[in-house]
Amino acid sequence: MNQELQTVYEKAIVKIYGIEHALCTHLMTMIQHSTNDDLKKFFTAHLEETKEHGTHLATLLQKYNLSMQASADGSFTKLLQESLSEIQAVISPQVKDDCIIACALVVEHIEIANYETLILWSNDREDQTDNNIFKTNCAEEDQAVDTLTGLATGGLFTTGVVEKAVN
Repeated sequence: MNQELQTVYEKAIVKIYGIEHALCTHLMTMIQHSTNDDLKKFFTAHLEETKEHGTHLATLLQKYNLSMQASADGSFTKLLQESLSEIQAVISPQVKDDCIIACALVVEHIEIANYETLILWSNDREDQTDNNIFKTNCAEEDQAVDTLTGLATGGLFTTGVVEKAVN
């Protein structure tokens, strides 16, 4: 890998580490604002998963002698702030939960896009250790999207958060 791409690769690792770190605080806020018990349980479990992602990424920061100082990029921080403002503006508990899920899905897809980029670059580098970390974290983010979608739409015998908000 040429030096310029190596630098971009390392910056991307620092970026996703900062995103995971920022999400820990944001997830605690989502837990507080959620009114649906299943949604609270999801966010509580996802907070622990997010902390684990940060731990995995920290090993890569050490591997490449990168700063452990976590800071999400400005656009991601702004997205989190805007989503919190949207959620706080909603009064109805059902609509609030629906809004929380919508905001969380956007965040999850941003994480997935970052991980998929790192997976491609680690494939190019033929670095199986990095690749395994990115693939594991990405798969867990994909599962989070599936769980959030299930909570929003409900299942065979349940009504989802979205339908409750509409009614």
